[in-house]
Amino acid sequence: MASSPPAPRSINEIHPILFQDGAARFLRAADEMYAFEHSKEWIGTVQEPVYVLYAHAIELALKAFLRMKNVSTSELAKKPLAHDLLALYQRAVQLKLDPLPDVAKHFEVVLPLMKGSIDIHAYRYWTAETTDAPKANWLRSVAHEMNSTVASRLVGFVAVSEPGAPPEPFGHRGTRLFGPEHFGLRALPEQENIGRIEALKRGQTPWVK
Repeated sequence: MASSPPAPRSINEIHPILFQDGAARFLRAADEMYAFEHSKEWIGTVQEPVYVLYAHAIELALKAFLRMKNVSTSELAKKPLAHDLLALYQRAVQLKLDPLPDVAKHFEVVLPLMKGSIDIHAYRYWTAETTDAPKANWLRSVAHEMNSTVASRLVGFVAVSEPGAPPEPFGHRGTRLFGPEHFGLRALPEQENIGRIEALKRGQTPWVK
């Protein structure tokens, strides 16, 4: 007797604000790394990690908007929307994202420009293929504009609780943090964390342009 197929796994809906909060955090992390490199066009040895962070900030911002428009979390996790910035943006435009016209022109160029690299994971892995990409400072500006555009659409979306009332739950996730001492291990030596300029003075890293 054939066994019945397993029941589909249910996915709880993620609140739009949680997506937007994630976008803001990835944007901040990208800005920190961008500033660390002190360049405006080619940002040296961390070019690809910075691109990954900005691209993910754009992805999360667009998903925040789409969740606000009742696109389900499960749909956002599947193709074509999963990690395709252009598909996410096109759906957002269909649902009246309505960015300012001058800003929209940048979105309409930069997101397609990045698509080929994202499709073959060129920002995350080494690839022999030549890909296109916007300059880092342009991508940074686009990521900030996308975050601001979506954030402005979310203003007032979450009702303010009455004074003293508990906030409405958005869902939660716990993270347990462990150190080597939890496993009876001696801590590894911590590496010195010096700034880009100091490293240049010491001759420890080249200036890459």
